[in-house]
Amino acid sequence: MRRKVRECLERSGHPRPGSRILVAMSGGKDSFATAYGLAELSDEFDWEVVGAHVVVRVDGREIGAWDVVREQAERLGIEVKRLEPEKDVMEAKEEMRARKVCYACRTLRRIELGRLAEEQGFDYIALGHTLDDAAATVLLSLLSGYKRIKLLGYVGSWREGPRLLRPLVRCPEEVTRSLYERLGVRVVETEKVCPFAGEGLRREVEEFLDEVERRIPNVKGNVVGTALRTLSAGGRR
Repeated sequence: MRRKVRECLERSGHPRPGSRILVAMSGGKDSFATAYGLAELSDEFDWEVVGAHVVVRVDGREIGAWDVVREQAERLGIEVKRLEPEKDVMEAKEEMRARKVCYACRTLRRIELGRLAEEQGFDYIALGHTLDDAAATVLLSLLSGYKRIKLLGYVGSWREGPRLLRPLVRCPEEVTRSLYERLGVRVVETEKVCPFAGEGLRREVEEFLDEVERRIPNVKGNVVGTALRTLSAGGRR
């Protein structure tokens, strides 16, 4: 993890030394690995690393993994904050006129993280996206007919305020999986927490990529690499 975070720093220049970083921690293996990698290098680069877990309500039912996240934060020796949106996800879905519950939920979580980050002066919001997520996003953008290939980068933006940081976006999930298994850390799978997880085209794309990767090693890296070269070539025209 330390090597992957250094790779992010070397390639993107972020996060800058002395930064305050808010890590979105879901209780899963990828967000834990993100927090772990940043915390491990925090002394060297004078980073302040703090976790945040958003507990939402769906039709009045609380969806979250606070106990697991709190254990993970204690293991890493970092502070973690619990956030609870005022609106129910279903209420937000209606207001947004969103087709999918997951979109409304993701938006609510981002709003809460952004609000906290702005109020408390964080420079970055770190997300646990991996190479697997980046490859799936590329294929989804093609299948959905977007005008431009969508590719997750190390650094991004969402509305105004702190930058989005994805330190492990070029790191395969098998690495984050081996980390929590080696450390014996408790993690949760989204499917076991949220009844809406796994819905939609993204899950089908992820399963397709997993199947192809078993037959063609590094196919996810190839997908992302080709997208990078395509976008770079387009920018030079």
